[in-house]
Amino acid sequence: MKARLPVFLVVTAALCTTYARDVRYDFTGTYDATTPTTSLTVPGGAFTFEFLVPESVPNDTPFNQPFYISTPLLSGSYTVQGRAVSLSSGTYFYANSDYNSASIDLNTPAADISLFFYGSGALAGRPDASGLSHFETGNLSGNPENNMVSSITFTPPRAAGFTIDNVPVSVVGTPVSAPEPSSLGLMVVGVIACGGIAWGRRRRDFQNRHGGLGARFACPARSLAR
Repeated sequence: MKARLPVFLVVTAALCTTYARDVRYDFTGTYDATTPTTSLTVPGGAFTFEFLVPESVPNDTPFNQPFYISTPLLSGSYTVQGRAVSLSSGTYFYANSDYNSASIDLNTPAADISLFFYGSGALAGRPDASGLSHFETGNLSGNPENNMVSSITFTPPRAAGFTIDNVPVSVVGTPVSAPEPSSLGLMVVGVIACGGIAWGRRRRDFQNRHGGLGARFACPARSLAR
């Protein structure tokens, strides 16, 4: 039974691990020949805007009423011609009103970047019965409202900002999973416990083997001393 205890603890920790469901979006495209040459843009350069959002966001809007979705970006980056800059913070916002519009704001050390979609899809649909809007996954480029960024505005910290209009993109949403922090803690505790039990058993086995051997040699020594 003792030999099976470490295995039991590891299995228990794994079973108790819960995973957060997120969605990663990749907006990819190529700048045209009229794009300015800067540290952030290159004429004819391939680019990717990548960011992570929660799988769902609260949305208690009544049926057939305009709704709004806003959520912080969990992580992300902007890459152009193989040069990547990581996201410091960011926000996704969608307004379903008379004129659908969405904005994705990425704050990076190199620049604040805002992608604006006019008449775009929401990426996340209307709320379900539980009051949640779920972000869509798969290749979303088939939706004409998702395959063109109306404008991309770059605002570097020590340079003039500029805007590029009507940028074609492909949009792919990929579901991803990550262990919750509490689950990671449980797993660490389980591993430490298993290590402690294994060390204790090896220590007892060592003492039993070498302790008995020492006692066996101690008896003749005492008799010789007499």
